[in-house]
Amino acid sequence: LNAYGVVYTIGANHNGQCGVSSPELLITPVRLESLATSFTVTQIAAGGSHSAVVTQCGQLATFGANDMGQCGLGADAPLDVRKPRFVKTGSLAEVAQVACGDAHTLILDLGARVHACGQGRFGALGLGDGVTQTQHAPCTLSALAAAPIRMLAAGERHSVALTFGGGVLAWGWARDGALGLPHSASRSGVAMARPLSGR
Repeated sequence: LNAYGVVYTIGANHNGQCGVSSPELLITPVRLESLATSFTVTQIAAGGSHSAVVTQCGQLATFGANDMGQCGLGADAPLDVRKPRFVKTGSLAEVAQVACGDAHTLILDLGARVHACGQGRFGALGLGDGVTQTQHAPCTLSALAAAPIRMLAAGERHSVALTFGGGVLAWGWARDGALGLPHSASRSGVAMARPLSGR
């Protein structure tokens, strides 16, 4: 992403994660023409095999692997999305930020609400205990309704949110202490991470 809001892409493109139909491997940066002519991009995110961009006007476009619904385009969308497609916002306000995990996507809207789509198996979507199925369209995290969120981050199979009050919330796969919790069990519900000590 350059200073003018234009996206350049490079690398493996087997699932369309570079946003172009071909080739399968880009060895030099290529300008993402499908967005460059009409949109100014303010943020980009890359997942395991999918990518997402947020435009200046708060639209979200996704592309790449969609086998787990990680592009958020609905159940009828193709398994590989080879060019950027805009996510139908529905209940979403304008998008402020996006974060991509291995096979899930987190979306923060301008109302400080969090939405998630993609693989739910490891609890990375944060939709609650026992809710581990794939979500093909963004779902609102009701557990965060009382905690306006400032920023999101997505790991391979876990998710983290920073509140406006400085709290850190985490959910998903707890392998290797990824959630910052005193116990090692994975969580499909949102939990307060262990407070940081020191400076």
